[in-house]
Amino acid sequence: MKPNSTVPSRSRRLTLVLAAVALAGGCGTEPLPPATIAITPEDLVLTEAEPGVTEKLLAVIEDERGRAIEDVQVSWSSSDTSVATVEGVDPRALMTVVGNGSTVLSAVVGTLEAQATVTVRISNRWVLLQVYSALGGDDWVQNTNWGSYKPLDRWHGVSTDFSGDVVGLLLSSNGLSGPIPSELGNLENLQALLLSSNDLSGPIPSELGNLESLEYLMIDNTLLSGRLPRELIGVSLGYFHWNETDLCSPADEEFRRWLKSIFDHRENRECSS
Repeated sequence: MKPNSTVPSRSRRLTLVLAAVALAGGCGTEPLPPATIAITPEDLVLTEAEPGVTEKLLAVIEDERGRAIEDVQVSWSSSDTSVATVEGVDPRALMTVVGNGSTVLSAVVGTLEAQATVTVRISNRWVLLQVYSALGGDDWVQNTNWGSYKPLDRWHGVSTDFSGDVVGLLLSSNGLSGPIPSELGNLENLQALLLSSNDLSGPIPSELGNLESLEYLMIDNTLLSGRLPRELIGVSLGYFHWNETDLCSPADEEFRRWLKSIFDHRENRECSS
């Protein structure tokens, strides 16, 4: 019997079937655009932290079918880089601690955005160690227990509140020398900073303006010099002694009003320019 030329051969039919299966399967695996994004962890609280400490973050990106998408570029940012910075261009990023406070980290893919909140509290012990190192602690008149793991209120000149936070540094006439370290601005509960009659030098760091609880600032009879930082206006001081130094105050009305608001203010020398 002569074969019917209109009937496909077996091999031809098999080829058509395989092509149809491949086409149908391909329709279900085509990549879809990102539909959702979230950051994990979403809320991060770091206590007793130290600047430079890092934490890993992950942006979880999915399409509309809930399938994870990993090969995508992500733009990361921090709302306050004085608290923490973040680096990364893919779903994985690295956050680095800078200082006290809270910041919002954002991850953006196209029109999608996710946010995570980070709260940082710098270790009081770490701050005190920076003070000891910067101001020649090994040569102080008294440095009992400094650098040890004893409670901070056992360190000479340090007082703490009931929760162990440093509220006082009483180190006048103790042989301190060098510039005041900016790290002091991380002692957010500090109420008294007594550094009179030491060989302190250089300017007052602007970070002292972060000490919103500070009431007593005694830096008289030192070698400090330069302009008082404007950031001090945010501190409600009750006692401020800066006589017998080479410091001067900004010559503007706002700063003058701030100085006049201080109950016990000793010195009033304005900068010439």
